[in-house]
Amino acid sequence: MCCSLLRQTPGNYEISLVLVDNSDARLVQLEIDKMATDFAFVSILRPNKNLGYFPAISEALSLYALDYDVVIAGNNDLKYAEDFSFTLSNATYEDDVMVVCPDVVTADGFHQNPHHKFRLNLLEKIYFDIYFSHYICSVVVGKLKKTISFFAKLFKHSTLSIRGEGISQEIDQGVGAVYVFRRRFLVDIDCKLHYPGFLYGEEACLSWQVRSNGGKIWYDPSLKVWHAESASLSKVNKATTYCYGRDSYWKIRDLL
Repeated sequence: MCCSLLRQTPGNYEISLVLVDNSDARLVQLEIDKMATDFAFVSILRPNKNLGYFPAISEALSLYALDYDVVIAGNNDLKYAEDFSFTLSNATYEDDVMVVCPDVVTADGFHQNPHHKFRLNLLEKIYFDIYFSHYICSVVVGKLKKTISFFAKLFKHSTLSIRGEGISQEIDQGVGAVYVFRRRFLVDIDCKLHYPGFLYGEEACLSWQVRSNGGKIWYDPSLKVWHAESASLSKVNKATTYCYGRDSYWKIRDLL
């Protein structure tokens, strides 16, 4: 991530990177300290406890955000295209666009945005109600969904036309890996992201917060980001991550 920011072209942008360190592992902390030593634009924020993803971002926003015109919040496993800063600084969006979502591509070429192009319909909400009713239900309906998706792809190649479209457009949710917060959003929410959980469901909360403040979320495929998906959660067992998701879902369900 840091190297890709260092290679931004042209190189006359003022970039500051705040690493929010939620780790309590000393070796991880030493690695992060080294990043701050190796890269002059990096500073470290260490909360007293592990706040979770969105609360940690909110903490950083409250301390630093209003000093900048644009704030990009995202995972630590991202690589930004060399023209990312140039493209973003020259982009024009309508005044009510509060959050911009880049084209996020995984190592296997999957485009993660738009996360949800439209708000969830009734059937989708029923699916999530069943999915988060019990872990066994999540396994059953999850496999059923994969099977249906597999056969749908055989008859209609529409999956990647929904994600990774080369069309700049309004969307309901962008993937939580990275967001571009515009100044109007930061000012209107007083740098406080609404999120009642610990992990998962951040996309839905952000969508609700933007809508509640009369704004839009915009997908801009000209902004390129590569996502390694190597975050620490990949090491957590499925049952534990399911519990994180379930707890968050029932807290934010009414916002969907």
